[in-house]
Amino acid sequence: MAVLEEFSRRFKLGSGYSGTDKPLEIIEVEDGVTDGDGMANKSSANFRLGVFSFFLFTIISIVLANFYLIDQHLSADGAFLFQIILDRETFTHGGNYFRIISVLLTQWPIVFLVKCGVTDLASLKLAYAFGLYFPYAFSFLLCVRALRGRNLFLLIFPILSMVVINLNISYMLISEAHVMACLSWPVLFLLCRIDDTRADKILLVFLLVIYSRTYESVVATSFIFLWIIVIRFWFLKNRKEPVFHLLLITICLITFVMSFYAGIHPSAPENKKSFLRSIISVYASPQLYIPVLFIVLLIFALLKKNAGYRLALFIPIFWYALVLLTHDHGLSQYASFSTRVTSLSLLPLLLAACFILSFGRFRHDKAVLLACFLFVSVVSSGHIRYSKDWKSFKSSMVQVLQQNSGFVRIEQTELNNSKCAWSWNNPELSVIWSGGCVKSIILNKPGFKWQAYDPEKELILKRYVKYDSFFRGIDNSISTCSALPDATSQGSGSK
Repeated sequence: MAVLEEFSRRFKLGSGYSGTDKPLEIIEVEDGVTDGDGMANKSSANFRLGVFSFFLFTIISIVLANFYLIDQHLSADGAFLFQIILDRETFTHGGNYFRIISVLLTQWPIVFLVKCGVTDLASLKLAYAFGLYFPYAFSFLLCVRALRGRNLFLLIFPILSMVVINLNISYMLISEAHVMACLSWPVLFLLCRIDDTRADKILLVFLLVIYSRTYESVVATSFIFLWIIVIRFWFLKNRKEPVFHLLLITICLITFVMSFYAGIHPSAPENKKSFLRSIISVYASPQLYIPVLFIVLLIFALLKKNAGYRLALFIPIFWYALVLLTHDHGLSQYASFSTRVTSLSLLPLLLAACFILSFGRFRHDKAVLLACFLFVSVVSSGHIRYSKDWKSFKSSMVQVLQQNSGFVRIEQTELNNSKCAWSWNNPELSVIWSGGCVKSIILNKPGFKWQAYDPEKELILKRYVKYDSFFRGIDNSISTCSALPDATSQGSGSK
């Protein structure tokens, strides 16, 4: 109730009903600077917080850039979607309009280049990566705008969300869960604005609409937003702008109902079962439960004026560093894939905690900022260190492709049972990583449940690569590359 009373008080003050038009700060700035003569110092402190947050976001950007440079965005469905965009020269929503915004936000750069006739795979992979990164930058800029005139320490929460949720889905960088998690934060901050302008209102409605078409797990976050809107309206004593709030409530209700239906009636029922199984089991990994512990301790450190909680913040940081020193490998591809469930389980809790804290009286000091910096740095260094697993997998596959000709069965190579290998995308990766001349193609294991295409019956990316003359038996329309030296073959060498 204390939080709700504070929320009500700040809304009235911020809206001008107390006889002042000056908006109230959401939270106290560091060093306890007050209004009046200290406003310049307050602005300076807030600017430093903004620079600090941007520095942390840059660290995350470096980690993502590392993933893109080693082609980790081609993991899982990444290679398949890349191939579909290039061959069909369009977006890959596939009729799934519930995720269409995520598709449009991430694929527009590569679709644009393909439409312009670019055929260089290196350039297209770069455009593909830029599109996947775009929602991060877009979300961060929107958060900064939504928090203008407020304490920028709140930017720590979307940054922690990116570190704990997004970076752990590193083997599924093309997942729509990334876009959904990123866009959640500017929506929250706009809902928390006290002195929102007409532009803020238009932006909020726009974001809520496109947010509803990002990923099915918006079922949980839309429920959180719904209650925030109700609280926001209820504590406006004169019930200001009922039509606007009714519109927001309607959008959230529609989003909740449709996403709930899509969740219980997915296009692939087996995905529903694996998703539900992962909700709890995913937190068995130290890469997840240690960061969650840090966030819990951070909330207590902000709420309680107790130095013990601030010192406790450094425990999970050193714990995670110890994991890095004692574990040679990070999450497997399927464990990473399972962490997408955190967009349903962890993200709503983070949003709710940020909302409550943003209207509470709490302080952050240099110890808290230092802990946040160390946490982001240590976890990010872990993701860079463990990216060697995928880099090694790619190097091994390229080596197999160079040393063989024709079709190669993966179970006859060192790639078999690799923790980075997927059961359905080996033929696509073989073509993409062929270096421009496809001499061999690694087949998926026999008995696979699904694969995007059968390389023994059709060929892909014919506009972008050339094939060895061996593959003319499958498609006579291919362009062939110059003869290559013979190499010891582990493949069948025939159709």
